[in-house]
Amino acid sequence: MKILDKIGLVVFSSIVLLLSLALILTIAEWLDLKLVLNAVEYIVTNKVAARVTFGVCVVLILLAIKTIFLNSDAKSTRHLHSCWQEGHQIAGRKVIE
Repeated sequence: MKILDKIGLVVFSSIVLLLSLALILTIAEWLDLKLVLNAVEYIVTNKVAARVTFGVCVVLILLAIKTIFLNSDAKSTRHLHSCWQEGHQIAGRKVIE
C-alpha cells in the first residue's frame, strides 16, 4: 500500500469508529442528544467552522474516490497486464487459443 492509501484507511477507520461510538453512546443514553445537536449546529452556523468542515469534506471525498476507484498496487496492475498479454481472463482461463 502506498502512503496515501494508508492515510485514507486510517482516516476513514477513525471516522467510522467515532461515529459508531457517538451513536452507541447516544442510543444507550450515556451521551445527551442535545450535546450532539449543539455540536452539529455550531459547525453549520459558525462561518469559520463551516468553511473548515467544507474543506475537510472535499478532501475526504477526493480521498475516498481515489481509494475506491484508483488502485495504486503496482503488483496487481502488473499481474493484470501480464494476464491480458498472455490471453488469459482474470479468472485464468485461456481466451486466445
